[in-house]
Amino acid sequence: MAAILSSAIFRRQNSRYFSIYNDALSSTISTPLSTYMQTFWKDSQRKAGTMFDLAQILGPFLWAVPKKKTSHSKKRMRSANKGLKDKTNIVDCHSCGQKHLVHHLCHNCYKDFKYREKMERDGLSFY
Repeated sequence: MAAILSSAIFRRQNSRYFSIYNDALSSTISTPLSTYMQTFWKDSQRKAGTMFDLAQILGPFLWAVPKKKTSHSKKRMRSANKGLKDKTNIVDCHSCGQKHLVHHLCHNCYKDFKYREKMERDGLSFY
């Protein structure tokens, strides 16, 4: 009984929304696709009140899905011409001479800084 009651309440509350959406759909879009969509929208409303089935509204547009998973070899063939690009933003560190990316910390200097910080925190001398 509760399911029937909640279904009736849902229809009553959402009927206003669906009619507003239907009017907006018909007034804004004027293409062959829109007439197709409007036909299915109105048919679905007439058949089930305000409840509708998405498959009826979208029709054959839902059929445009792949039937099988794309194989590994086909994925590799498709991405074969997309190789790695050379990095042009690699520079030398001013303090230690190691290579690092521009606007990034040098890994060697950062490691040394963390080591010194840990030694100071533990109260040990690092020299």
